[in-house]
Amino acid sequence: LMHCNEVIEKLFGYSFFYPKRNKHEIEQGVSVFYLQNIFTQEVAEYTNKSNNNTSKKTIYDIEDLSSETSLIRAKGASVLCTKDGKMGASYVDCLRGKDHVGPANVMLSYSWGNTVEDIVDVLESYCSRNNLNPRQTYVWICCLCVNQHRVLEDKKNGKNIPFEDFRDVFKNRVKEIKNIVALLSPWREPLYLKRVWCIFELFTADDYKCKLSIQMPKRETEDLKRSIYNSRSGVKINNEIYNALAGTEIEKAEASVDSDRINILNIVNKEGNGVTELDKRVNALLREWIHTSLVEFMHELDDVVVNLQSSEKSVDEVIDTYRYLGYMFYKNEHNKMALYCFNKQRVLCEANYNFFHDLTARSY
Repeated sequence: LMHCNEVIEKLFGYSFFYPKRNKHEIEQGVSVFYLQNIFTQEVAEYTNKSNNNTSKKTIYDIEDLSSETSLIRAKGASVLCTKDGKMGASYVDCLRGKDHVGPANVMLSYSWGNTVEDIVDVLESYCSRNNLNPRQTYVWICCLCVNQHRVLEDKKNGKNIPFEDFRDVFKNRVKEIKNIVALLSPWREPLYLKRVWCIFELFTADDYKCKLSIQMPKRETEDLKRSIYNSRSGVKINNEIYNALAGTEIEKAEASVDSDRINILNIVNKEGNGVTELDKRVNALLREWIHTSLVEFMHELDDVVVNLQSSEKSVDEVIDTYRYLGYMFYKNEHNKMALYCFNKQRVLCEANYNFFHDLTARSY
């Protein structure tokens, strides 16, 4: 049977049969290399049929469960599922070769409202920052790893997948993989922090002591830096950043199925210490990430100072930015970093202006 399957695959480019998976086998993930080089091309071809802008396509756009046509379901339409043996497999079940698929070692926590471009960008950055080989970094991402054929069948039959089933799948993936990448975008109004499932995932990852990496697409990171550079007030930029990124309130978050939202809030209240405690823990995680991001930006600013003559930034811009960073560190009780920034500001003022200059005076 397996030999026949290989022949079919070579002749027709797809497979009718895959060996049924052992229930204890680690879930499969899609490699970052595959997402970079093949999945993005498939999305481009799929969306170009309607002459739409590929870069702005979200998961909802390519996997519309209210439509019979879809990029993700089409992949496994003629393939038997490895879990239930029925026709119609998940996307990941259709992939072959160790460069494309393998035991999941990363779980992506995201919203279906995120663009494909941002998802791939964040995973590329994650590999780069952690010196990981994209061919061996296998991502469990629900749209590709959950069988959407079964989700649609249940929907047609008027049956929503029970909340407990979704929760068990998610909880098992978190416990099994223990390595979560959370996608935050756009930074001014993150979709992630508006979805109750996403906030709950972040909370659960922390609860199970998982390795948690919060990532923004490069475009959003650069926009955040520009906003700090161009700010005219440390108070204003501090409030803008922390209100947007560390002001989570799970009770205001939404879910595609309202009963999921109610169930999650019930779990938080019954099994945890209530929504207030969850908000505190999630916001503490986000504040820690903001602090790390600001420290990285501070070091980049140090590099700008070294090469100031060839930099596009003026001395005044750099001085002001050190002051804004210093204020943000101070307001959030990172006094050592605040003092470092204020000292850098003072040294630059003394080197470029006299002691009676307004900027120099304000640096003391």
